Amino acid sequence: MSRPACSAIDDIEDCIKLTYSELVASFARLAGHLEDSGIGAGDAVVLLLLPSARLVVATLALLKVGAAWAPLDRKSPNTRLRYLIVGVIDAKLMLTGSEIDIVDVNVPMCLLQRDSTLGQHVPITRSLGNGTHDNILTETRAIFCTSGSTGRPKAVAYSHNTLLHGVLSFKQMCSLQAIDVGLLKSLPSWAVIEYELFPVLISGGLLVVHGQCHGISKSLLRWSRII
Repeated sequence: MSRPACSAIDDIEDCIKLTYSELVASFARLAGHLEDSGIGAGDAVVLLLLPSARLVVATLALLKVGAAWAPLDRKSPNTRLRYLIVGVIDAKLMLTGSEIDIVDVNVPMCLLQRDSTLGQHVPITRSLGNGTHDNILTETRAIFCTSGSTGRPKAVAYSHNTLLHGVLSFKQMCSLQAIDVGLLKSLPSWAVIEYELFPVLISGGLLVVHGQCHGISKSLLRWSRII
């Protein structure tokens, strides 16, 4: 990390600003909490978060412990969430920014607080253990679910190499540098979120986050140069 004091995250809606050193400290703290609870390689963790600083921290924490992050749209119908969490993803844990009641889903939930350090977490009351996993899930770093428009929704697994190749290719294609500003605005469940989230950060730039902006507003365009 060559730019620890430089701005990394500007979450407009939650009014959270993080430097690179603060971002690293935040996701390392959450990663330690997850590891203490038995989360690691081969485990799938559902993210029920809108675009936010919390989403960035949670995603980086899961990558640090080697688990697979599986973002879902928390506004989806209860039946779809239940099917995806239990039947498709087989999640070991859910991370969310606010309480959500999903009927007939007995999966532990961790609530990420809305504060500048993101350091307070609802304790997981029992160890989740380290189960035996097949090689495919052990190598998985991200899981996206299809819409199900042609049948039942399916899981698409991204390996570490697949994720890294896509992010580095996007960074090179856009010629990203530390002076650049990116906008994280898409629903996390869309399989484009990795191109909004990672390339700007690995370039040392500033990631502007707006959880309610699924289209680029004139005010945001005036505020910064969006790539």
